[in-house]
Amino acid sequence: MIGGQAAWETAKKLIEGTYDGTCDVICYENVTDPETHITAKGERVLHSQQPCRISFKNNNLNDSQSTETAAVPVQKIKLFISPSVNIPKGSKVVVTQNNRTQAYKSSGEPMMYYTHQEIILEIFDKWV
Repeated sequence: MIGGQAAWETAKKLIEGTYDGTCDVICYENVTDPETHITAKGERVLHSQQPCRISFKNNNLNDSQSTETAAVPVQKIKLFISPSVNIPKGSKVVVTQNNRTQAYKSSGEPMMYYTHQEIILEIFDKWV
């Protein structure tokens, strides 16, 4: 590695120092009730209270999605989190940051780095 292991660890700690939120990662799968032993679709928490940060970027009109009547601005939401946290595509990610809690869904594969990962999020509507 260029710069050595210590340099990478320092970079990772600096990035993690910007995390001002936490998140829970939830998947939707077959879940068995421990009392009735009935299996049905339900939510299962994969990770809880993971330090993270979300950022928002509002695209200008040149990057907007066009409709038949007008250009619609697009907001991009990006999650920054430790590379050790597995967040499957389509998972619900409930983020609490700046005294606000919002449910999102992970919309794609993460961009993985040694120091962190970045995942594009969308507002969670419902399980598909």
